[in-house]
Amino acid sequence: MTRIPKYVIIPIFLLLFPINILRAQVDTSYVVKFKRELALQAYLSKKYTSLSYQFPSEYNEHEYMPNSRTRLGVGVMWKAFALYLGYGFKFLNDADKGNTKSLDLQLHYYGRRFLIDFFGQNYQGFYMEYPEKSGNYVLRPDLKIFQYGVVGQYVFNGNKFSYTAAFNQDEWQKRSAGSFHLGLGLYYSLMMADSSYLLGGTIVNHQELRSVLVGPNLGYAYTFVIGRRFFITPSLTVGLHVGFTSVDKWQNKDVDAYPAVFPRIALGYNAERWALCLSYTNNKVSTAKSEDATLKLNTGSLLLIFSRRFSFHPKIPDFLKPIL
Repeated sequence: MTRIPKYVIIPIFLLLFPINILRAQVDTSYVVKFKRELALQAYLSKKYTSLSYQFPSEYNEHEYMPNSRTRLGVGVMWKAFALYLGYGFKFLNDADKGNTKSLDLQLHYYGRRFLIDFFGQNYQGFYMEYPEKSGNYVLRPDLKIFQYGVVGQYVFNGNKFSYTAAFNQDEWQKRSAGSFHLGLGLYYSLMMADSSYLLGGTIVNHQELRSVLVGPNLGYAYTFVIGRRFFITPSLTVGLHVGFTSVDKWQNKDVDAYPAVFPRIALGYNAERWALCLSYTNNKVSTAKSEDATLKLNTGSLLLIFSRRFSFHPKIPDFLKPIL
């Protein structure tokens, strides 16, 4: 396993350090906290990290996708704490797409004033479909991708707009509202291959490619409330990172600017006793570019979740009440 450099780890902890310092006064005509704070959930999810590249002379992107499994599971949520258990079913995968080994950690914190997205991916084994022949694949079992990143954002209109109502369903967005958000992103990535060419072509004539990127981002989200309980929340964040890419054990460093796009959307039904939500996220970060092509890492998830809420009032120690 590749070690993460200290200059990557330290800024991550600085970004994650107390994120709940500021507390927003909630406008209850827009956002209401549900009284039932315990929820049992069933979910269906799909996570992935892919590598795409585009030639200057072509419009379409070429993309190496993992043959990651669809997971079915259950969970328990109490206030801001949740525990999930799931299993990936092999029969839902296409064997012709090869085998993918993966460890995928995607943690999303949706607070009143702050958003925190953490990414930790370790993937090996990818495939690419021939654009002219459906069902024919190029398999790359030797291709490995490691990515670690964190995105922190401040929500300006947190008193009227609730991210958690859309993506966690523990609040109710009563009226349509939106908000701008501003933040910072930090990423470290490593792509490796056993063959002489990382991508099997003239894009990167090396076996390793590393990048360290940091930069600001700006976004906007809006919840459309339909018939009081139905909702749809699109969100888009764009960023511009400055950093460097290198090959051959940190040799030949190349400093440049790299764009990023982070769309997400949630839609569903949110009532006092139960909720149903379908959400999708895709964090697309450019990691390297040259005269030959531009490389991008795409980290995404698709989640369908059903929640049933219950009344539950456990005895809470006094020293925990201020943070709960």
